[in-house]
Amino acid sequence: MTDIPDFLKGMNFIRTANDDKRADETDANFLCFTLTARSTVYVLYDSRASSLPAWLASTFADKHAQAAIHTDTNMADGFEIYYAEFDAGQVCLGGNGNTGAGSNYIVVVGPQGAQEVLGFSGYCSDGAAGPEAGTP
Repeated sequence: MTDIPDFLKGMNFIRTANDDKRADETDANFLCFTLTARSTVYVLYDSRASSLPAWLASTFADKHAQAAIHTDTNMADGFEIYYAEFDAGQVCLGGNGNTGAGSNYIVVVGPQGAQEVLGFSGYCSDGAAGPEAGTP
């Protein structure tokens, strides 16, 4: 990423495969991970999309902030940031669907209402195990 807001720094990022950017939005198990504590889950969604997948629009609120990443030359406005609070347990998100997004979304997990690394146990984009709750 080329620029992220300070409140996301130091959190756990799950970068989905960009080749999956047209994955079925009704696939409720497209991306699943486990939270070990109540957490804030952020979804960084391609600002070029003309609509949002139903799972994102119905569960997440717009933080009205953006993160920048250079995935290609047409992504000047970066990602819009959405967020929702989840209890400990499994969280599953759907695919992008046909929303006009040119890139797949990125998930960021942090503690409820705080901006540090806690409450996440899962897998990184390279398949390696993610940190347990409380580990930096």
